[in-house]
Amino acid sequence: MSGCAKHGPDCRLTRCEGWAYFSNGTEHEWWDANWCARCLVDAPYRNDISQQGCPLLVIALLGERVDRWLVNDPLADPPSRVTCLDFKPFGYRNPDPKPKPPPPGQDTLFDPPEGRRLLVQPQEQRERVLA
Repeated sequence: MSGCAKHGPDCRLTRCEGWAYFSNGTEHEWWDANWCARCLVDAPYRNDISQQGCPLLVIALLGERVDRWLVNDPLADPPSRVTCLDFKPFGYRNPDPKPKPPPPGQDTLFDPPEGRRLLVQPQEQRERVLA
């Protein structure tokens, strides 16, 4: 990997001339097959569902530095050379799922609670427990 031609391999600028993650198209295809082809972020573009692909890949192919990619070892094979922090493999589940709202016009069994509700014991039960 050549690094930044202007400031050297330790350059921390987000946009530099001459930055290259891959020395040729074959190395890019190798890395792409290992990362982008298995990622949910770029899947709509690859399946012709969306006209817009992964923005990080576009930034890298334009020769700019990508702040969401970590360079592990410049001399390693292309699949392990760079790690994408936005990579989401197939089967990825959001760690904080949110319940789906009811469909419009459908009544619910209970009114949704306002704010946070905490379970608090009645006063007489609390006194028995503490006694």
